[in-house]
Amino acid sequence: MEESRESPADHGFYMPAEWEPHAQTWIGWPERQDNWRHNALPAQRVFVDVAKAISVFEPVVCASSAQWENAGKQLPEEIRVVEMSINDSWFRDSGPTVVDTRSYTSRMLFGKMKRRLQVLAGPYTGMKALSTYKDPRQSTQQTHQEKQKQWHYSWQYSK
Repeated sequence: MEESRESPADHGFYMPAEWEPHAQTWIGWPERQDNWRHNALPAQRVFVDVAKAISVFEPVVCASSAQWENAGKQLPEEIRVVEMSINDSWFRDSGPTVVDTRSYTSRMLFGKMKRRLQVLAGPYTGMKALSTYKDPRQSTQQTHQEKQKQWHYSWQYSK
């Protein structure tokens, strides 16, 4: 695989503001015991309530590095939980970056992620979208192609 020296900005992409229209919300699961009191349990209860409130209006995806099974048990079924390496629950600082452009469908761009989720730019650059992930609610029988198609669709950003 070739590494590009171009940036998303070279292709007309920018990082949208948090208040701009979007297709879904990504949140991180509070799990770092050095950041959260009482093993993050009070914070997790609040995050469940916040995720439920958001999910009334749009799809929600919750990412967790170490406690994705725990998050999946606490969150309602309509909230998708994925195992992904993140530093903390503040996704704008430690999660993937969502970029937008006025002329293309947006894609989520990931940097160097060591765990199960790795994504490269989409069709606008001529590169393949590549993803692997682990969702506790997904059948282990699901093929990689089915997973890739599902994730590719979920990253599309409708205006």
